[in-house]
Amino acid sequence: MINKPVYFGESQEGSTPMAHTFITSEKTSKVYEHYLDYAIDDWGLARQLCTLLRGVEEHDGVIIRINSPGGRFDIAAQIVNAIRECQGSVVAVLEQECASAATLVFLACSQWQVQPWAEMMIHNASYGAWGKAHEVSSRVRSTDDRMSKVLREVYDGFLSEEEIEDVLKGQDIYLTAEDIESRLESVIEIRSQEDDEYVEETDQLSQVPEDSEE
Repeated sequence: MINKPVYFGESQEGSTPMAHTFITSEKTSKVYEHYLDYAIDDWGLARQLCTLLRGVEEHDGVIIRINSPGGRFDIAAQIVNAIRECQGSVVAVLEQECASAATLVFLACSQWQVQPWAEMMIHNASYGAWGKAHEVSSRVRSTDDRMSKVLREVYDGFLSEEEIEDVLKGQDIYLTAEDIESRLESVIEIRSQEDDEYVEETDQLSQVPEDSEE
């Protein structure tokens, strides 16, 4: 069976100083910039970004300036993995367009800046498969299950449960800069609560007395 790459959609049909920002002030030794102003379908460009993200030190910062129509899920997933492994701070600046797979990269970052004319488009994946009937059926079930888990994880807190279900059913969601900012506030709140819970659990574990040796 021949499987076609999973894409997060097609290209959608822009920057001025930002009045409101989610960037926190941090002291960094070096700040690097990468312009993700291309379709996410080039392994070479993505590898440059991943190498940068995995190479910075703890006190460094990486700014990813996004103006992308999206692209392949597998390449976007590799970038997301690199963001999660990055030792420094990673800031996403949404210059104008952030569609499809580019939204995965944007939301994987821990800090954001949204330019006034920015817009976002979110939808389900598009893909294809060729082969015998049972192979195609198995491929579709597997991909649907995987993408459902991915979308629920990525957009948790950013989209409502009803909106996530709508996306899974095939509806496209378009957001303005104002929409994006208000939703990021919810994401920040949720992630802060998760961080507090993690710290609390860690503290509780550290207080468990070790068995004394006799």
